[in-house]
Amino acid sequence: MLTRQGMHIVGLVMIAMALGVGACGGGDSEQSYSASRFLGCLSAKDVGPKNMETGGSEGDRYFDALDQSASQAARQNGSIEAFGNDALPGASTSYFLFFAAHDAAQTARERLTRIAHEERSSDKLVVRGNLLTVTSTETEAQRRIVDECLDRSKE
Repeated sequence: MLTRQGMHIVGLVMIAMALGVGACGGGDSEQSYSASRFLGCLSAKDVGPKNMETGGSEGDRYFDALDQSASQAARQNGSIEAFGNDALPGASTSYFLFFAAHDAAQTARERLTRIAHEERSSDKLVVRGNLLTVTSTETEAQRRIVDECLDRSKE
């Protein structure tokens, strides 16, 4: 049985642990990436990156929602399309939506996930910090390039 002093010490230890976890950061949710640095890195690797063209209507609810999210990201930080046109064997086109903050990327992901489910799209939507990545399939080579370029684009 703990004494009053022992309970106080346990409480302080728990608070210190909670603060320690907070001080370590929230991992990827705290990270911020620069779209222009990411684009530069992808360009150096010759994987066909380009700023996404937005504002058009595909007539497909999911792609229209993706376009709206890309437009929002473009206004905040940037939106990039890469790995299209056989730039990397086996890779599929990926969309990188760079928002101003993690919350905006998360909100866009939630909206797109809901519509993707309704439209039966199997795209993978991944949030890392202020970035929302949308891709149908990803090769190991593609993953390595993306990870390296994200590392170089940290702000």
